Amino acid sequence: LARVVRACAEALFPRDGTSNIWMPVGRMTAMMRRRWGIHLPDHNAKTRDDHRHHALDAAVIGVIDRRMIQQLQTYARQIGAEELERVLPAPPEPFEGYRDQVMERVRRVQTSHRPDHSASGRLQEDTAYGLIRDLPENQAARTVGNLVVRKPVIALTAKEIGQVRDEKIREELLRATEGVRGDKKNLAEALAAWSSQTGHRRLRIIKPAANARPVYDRDDRPVKWLVPDGIAFMDILEAPDGGWFPHATDIWAAQSGEAHDWREAHPDARFIMRLYKNDTIQLFDLDDDGNPIAGSNCIKRVVRLEPSANRVRLVGVNEAGEYDKRHNDPDDPFRWDLATISRLKARRARRVRIDELGRVRTIPHGRN
Repeated sequence: LARVVRACAEALFPRDGTSNIWMPVGRMTAMMRRRWGIHLPDHNAKTRDDHRHHALDAAVIGVIDRRMIQQLQTYARQIGAEELERVLPAPPEPFEGYRDQVMERVRRVQTSHRPDHSASGRLQEDTAYGLIRDLPENQAARTVGNLVVRKPVIALTAKEIGQVRDEKIREELLRATEGVRGDKKNLAEALAAWSSQTGHRRLRIIKPAANARPVYDRDDRPVKWLVPDGIAFMDILEAPDGGWFPHATDIWAAQSGEAHDWREAHPDARFIMRLYKNDTIQLFDLDDDGNPIAGSNCIKRVVRLEPSANRVRLVGVNEAGEYDKRHNDPDDPFRWDLATISRLKARRARRVRIDELGRVRTIPHGRN
């Protein structure tokens, strides 16, 4: 290792004091990329919604040498930096077929993502809850949820209006917000008007959370309940009837040692795979009849684990940007892949790993 480091240092910093390192500015890189027509297949300009734009920048930076930098600097002094890109003629390619080779390679790029196999993250939600005890007089409330918390009236969502613990107040609120619960602005105005008219500022809201954990005082009495916030990993299991289903472990359980192994909870199940955030899986899309579509074989990345919805959220390995915003943009072709666990089997899902060189390696079912 020492010999390798010494050889690299001598190559970059020769003994005569010169340096073999130079760094073109981003503006220069962008100008040469546009001049050579180096862009993603579906775009005419650089976009940060695709991770492959890093590869394109690298392909351009790699062919910019000292001579080219000196020429561009000379032109900039003569013409002016602002006018340079407008009047500069298209430079010759660094070598014959340069652009075609770059464009062909970028079409085949599979971005490598480092999976997060740690149990780090938020342990619980910020809110502390009270418990609705299992008593005869609380049975109606417990059909809605098992926890209760006070919340300002003006901050209620449309869903939380139907979770107000006091039945009489709940009915009043439902009538007062009828027809406006689908509009956040009008809903906020209706809630503010009702709060001012009735004098109610805060209301008790019921929340369902079967995984709530108690917090004890010095006398070992539960004083409040907290709800775990994040999922550490999700095991995909196969039931005796052949169907796939999830068994999730939250971060709280993983860090505290309270996690229940899938073998304890489902002794008759067969282990298929364990998914963490940023894991990559290979799968097919399905047609209207639920059959894999020929040619739709692709690799996608796990972005969110949602065991309560029996699904994982997937995106293509090259997709980047703000996914929720892009999903809601009608002009953006990107859409979440809401992959239901029960349908992953029909989609022939299997875990794969993509290394730094883009090589894909399949992980057989049954291995972590």
